[in-house]
Parts: sequence; C-alpha cells; structure tokens
Amino acid sequence: MRTAIVDLDRASGRPTRSAHDRGIIAALAVASALFAAAVWLARPAAPPVPVPIAVFPDVNVSSAVVQRGTVLHPLALPPDAKNVDLGLLPERLANEAAPFEWRRVITVRGYAGVASVEGPAVISWSEKGILYWLSSPTRSTDELIKIADDMR
Repeated sequence: MRTAIVDLDRASGRPTRSAHDRGIIAALAVASALFAAAVWLARPAAPPVPVPIAVFPDVNVSSAVVQRGTVLHPLALPPDAKNVDLGLLPERLANEAAPFEWRRVITVRGYAGVASVEGPAVISWSEKGILYWLSSPTRSTDELIKIADDMR
C-alpha cells in the first residue's frame, strides 16, 4: 500500500511555486480547453458508403457472401440412388474440421471436395453456401461421385 504525507502548513524554508511553474500549468489548461472545444465543435465523420454485394451466377459461393435469412435451394438425391445417405448443412454453421479419414481430394460437380480413404465411402463438398456429404456402406467413392453429379 502506498501512502503519502502531505504538509498543509507552509514551511518557511520551502520555496513557493515559481512564475515558470504557474505559466506551464496555465498553458496546459488553455491547451486542454482548446482541444475540448475543437472536439466539441468538430463535425462528425460521414458514415461509410455501403458497397453493393456482387452477385455471381452459378459459381462456388462462400458462406461469407450468403447472408443470414437467404433461402437456400439444396440438391436432392436422384430417385434411383439406393443405400446412399445425403447430409447437408448451411456452410456458415460448419465450423469444425473434417475427420482425419477424409484425406482424398476429389472433384464433385465441378467443385473441390474430400473423400474418405478408410472405412465406409464418404464424400463431402461445398456448393452455393451448402455443405453436402454422401455416405454409403456398400458403394465406392467413385459411385458416390457419379450419384452426386446426377443430383438436381
């Protein structure tokens, strides 16, 4: 704990404040008042001009561009796809890394994706703000890619 002893009685042996000290204190007070007046009277900065969001037709749309509340149109499995599970999730909600088994880089519907190299066949890719994955215990990765290419 810090303490200070303040002597309120003027001792005759101590010099009083000099004119130089008083001048510095007065100059600081005037400078502070001028700065406060400048801040008080200054005009506020103009708000930034909004930049229109560019719309790109039929390209891979990042989740950063897809705004909350936008209606997403997910793909559906073709009717002849048997023993295949389709999972999908808005890309903005996908915040975890892919499992370690998904190490193979593939191309699905013209987009980059990943596929499993061990265990059941699983492929995953992101398209127009939606993260898709197909899995099957009986089909191969190449068959899943063909099924994904037929999705509409």
